Amino acid sequence: TCEGYYKTLDNMLELNENGEAENESDDFYVGNGSAVGMEFLLKRSVGRLNGWLGYSLAVTRRVTEGIEYYPKHDRRHNLNLALNYDLGKKWLFGLVYVYGSGMPYTPVVGKYTHYDWSFTDNEFYDSIYNRLGEKNSFRYPAYHRMDVSIRKNFHIRSVEINPFLQIVNVYNHKNVFLYFWDHDSNPSKVVTINMFPILPSLGVEIAF
Repeated sequence: TCEGYYKTLDNMLELNENGEAENESDDFYVGNGSAVGMEFLLKRSVGRLNGWLGYSLAVTRRVTEGIEYYPKHDRRHNLNLALNYDLGKKWLFGLVYVYGSGMPYTPVVGKYTHYDWSFTDNEFYDSIYNRLGEKNSFRYPAYHRMDVSIRKNFHIRSVEINPFLQIVNVYNHKNVFLYFWDHDSNPSKVVTINMFPILPSLGVEIAF
C-alpha cells in the first residue's frame, strides 16, 4: 500500500520559553504550519516467514512569530521492519528493526553569566545561562535499534504457555536521548544522555 497526505496547521500553540511567570498572557505563541508526507507498507501474512516493512517520508514545518522552523517531532525518515519465522515444533523467532532520522533541537552556541547584587549579603551572585542558536536548527543523530526474540508454544490441558527470551537493542547501539551543557566544567562541555543499552529478558506468557 502507498498513501500520501498534506495538511495545513492553523492556530498552533507554541510554548514561550522566555515568558514571564507573573504574566499569564505570554505563556504561548500562536503559529501556523503544514505537514506533508508519504507512507509505504509491504506486508506478508502467510507462510513460515511473515511480517511487514513500513517506510514513511514526512516533513513538518511551523511558522511562529515570523520564524520558520521544524518542530521537535519532525522526523524525515522512518523505517520499521517486523518479521516472524516459524522454526518448527512450535518454536517462533521474531525480529524487529526500527530506524528514524534525527529529530531537531535548538543548539547551545555559547554561555553568559548573569550577576545579581544582594543587599542583604553585600555581595554579587552569578548564574550561568545558555546562549541558544537558531530554533531547532540542529538534529540529533539517527535512531536505530534491533530487537530479537525466540519463544516456544505448548499447552498443558487447556492452558497455553509461551516461555520466551527477548533481547532489546541486540547490537547495543547508543541512541542519543538528549544533550545538555555542563557549565561546572571549564571550559563548558556537552554531556550526552543515551537511551537504554542492550537489555535481555526472560519471561513466560500464560493464557487460560
